[in-house]
Amino acid sequence: MRNDNTTIATTDGSTTSMEDTDSSFVNVANSNNAVSLSVRPKHTVIGVDAAGQTTTEICVTMNAAELQDDEQRAAVDIIVALDVSGSMSGAPLKLCKRTLEMLLRVLLPNDRFGLVTYASDAVVDIPIQKMTPANKQAALQKIESLCTRGATNISAAIGLAAMEMNAVGHEPNEVRSIFLLTDGLANEGIRDVPGLVKLTQNCLVNGVAAVPNRGLLGRTKNKTISTNAEKLPGPPISMHCFGYGTNHNAELLRQVALAASGSYYFVENDTNVGSAFGDCLGGVLSVVAQSAVVMIQPCQEALDLGMKIFTVHHDQSIQRDNGSYTVTVGDFYAEESRDVLLTVQLATAKTPNATPIPHVSVHLSYTDTLRKRPVTTETVTCSIARPAGSEVSTADTHVAAQWLRVFATREMALADTMAQGNDLMGAQAKIRLVRDKIQEECEGVQICGEIRELCIDMETVEDGLQSREVWHSSGSKHMASSRMTHGHQRAATSAGGANVYMNKQKKKLSAGFNLAGRNS
Repeated sequence: MRNDNTTIATTDGSTTSMEDTDSSFVNVANSNNAVSLSVRPKHTVIGVDAAGQTTTEICVTMNAAELQDDEQRAAVDIIVALDVSGSMSGAPLKLCKRTLEMLLRVLLPNDRFGLVTYASDAVVDIPIQKMTPANKQAALQKIESLCTRGATNISAAIGLAAMEMNAVGHEPNEVRSIFLLTDGLANEGIRDVPGLVKLTQNCLVNGVAAVPNRGLLGRTKNKTISTNAEKLPGPPISMHCFGYGTNHNAELLRQVALAASGSYYFVENDTNVGSAFGDCLGGVLSVVAQSAVVMIQPCQEALDLGMKIFTVHHDQSIQRDNGSYTVTVGDFYAEESRDVLLTVQLATAKTPNATPIPHVSVHLSYTDTLRKRPVTTETVTCSIARPAGSEVSTADTHVAAQWLRVFATREMALADTMAQGNDLMGAQAKIRLVRDKIQEECEGVQICGEIRELCIDMETVEDGLQSREVWHSSGSKHMASSRMTHGHQRAATSAGGANVYMNKQKKKLSAGFNLAGRNS
């Protein structure tokens, strides 16, 4: 997934190669598990007299294993919530039908599929069921008969899809996901962003099978579904949101997807529907771990010497009463890598020497979906030497790259807020400063694929801030997509091209669905 044998300028002006990194300071735990864990400091040696070096960065890296060709993937439960409001008539609905047909052909007999369509209300068109040959053929016929109707009630779609997913009962498949597609604004049911996010959390994250009826309308076989809340056990349910065309609320879909550990896709053109669904399905079909949580503990020896954790740069980090942090990372697709960056105040040795001082210890817990068992990795420790003098070792390229990614993602969020407040010039100036900073840090050196991808996306984001018209039609959508992609290190592309975050399965299905869609 990553080309680590490259060089990159670092935040202190030096350059280095991954081949130069002292591997003794890159501690790795349980490399044979579904997810391996490593931790490394930006500098392995920082002299106590080094000017301006009182803090540094430490990077926790998680790498998911490759899914072998002969390895049985985890079975999946997938429900598609499809917008069939009037604006989807014609080519949009036709392309969605072809995409659903392609999706069904990829599923195996032990996989389950269900379809909810929604407009002014939501309807279960295909109850969730295993995709036996007979059920698959019946589903294909039902999809072909779909037609448009009414307005756009996104809350009804979320509530009914969640209830239908939980209708499986106490034997769900290991991986469960909802794909929600809309081409418009929520104009019936719950319409505000906080309300829809709260609904999503109640339906999917908190395990509630149904929610109080606040404008929700759900029907199956022309009967209204009961809304008595009931908590049901089972694997986590993710939800991926697809915004079709330019008349949808990108920020709403981004926040709803974040609430359910999913991704937001901007489907700009008709022909991009297939590649977006293919990319997303490729990830769902390659889940190797779920419910991953990183535990970061300050080492007592370093605490006694003045060390403390300043910041954990992750939107799902929680500081505990004992000074430790937990970071909810979520699920892992095969071959995926995730990084958690933290800034720490350095320990100061009473008697400086070259013996490395343990600063933080880290371990990872997750559910292995292939072996169906919980896993907790061995604890790994990150140590930094604090000798006398002003020596500072060469910066680690990977940690430097992650600092740039975190910095750019944070600044994009600020620029997004400015643009939402109609300060497009200010937002564009901020993005330009970010681009200049990245260029300055990387000038004259070969950069890794992750930063190269970031630079390309930043250009697109800046172009999207040219005018109010461009911002409202496509710029806001590209901003939301880029923030999610780089903030969570996961591809969410509908363009059909390669992305540094894409694994083999995502590349394969994205390209295949895109080609089939163009030829249909």
